[in-house]
Amino acid sequence: MAAQTFTQIATVANALPFERVEDLADRVKYMVFCAELNAYETIHVDKAASEADFEALALASLESNLCFCEDYEVCKWFADNDVAF
Repeated sequence: MAAQTFTQIATVANALPFERVEDLADRVKYMVFCAELNAYETIHVDKAASEADFEALALASLESNLCFCEDYEVCKWFADNDVAF
């Protein structure tokens, strides 16, 4: 289990300074966005969970996506920020 909540890791990721498209900050923020989108769709489109499940769904989605991520720098950033995957 991750040492941080999804909200905590999203806050840290979204605070990263943007320098250019596809830099590390942009790629990290994209991973967070994808996890948020998946949780949102699971709750509001698929109707497979309640709004109360958002945090857990987003974190599980992020961890799952990181398991298949081939971007070493992105994976390292999340690992360095206590996201287990």
